[in-house]
Amino acid sequence: MIDELFAPLRATARKCGWLWQPPFALHDVRALDDAALTRAGEDYKTRILSAPVLKRVVKARS
Repeated sequence: MIDELFAPLRATARKCGWLWQPPFALHDVRALDDAALTRAGEDYKTRILSAPVLKRVVKARS
């Protein structure tokens, strides 16, 4: 069901030439201690830095 909610965002990403990446979600953050929050931050950083990058070709205007 959640995946269906992202269908419009996936379609927009595809139309714009972006690579869709599933959202990063962290639940019940109020119950996490500092160590768990730090791990989650590192996981997020790793995910962002490892995301594939598309090389876009820009045509020069005449």
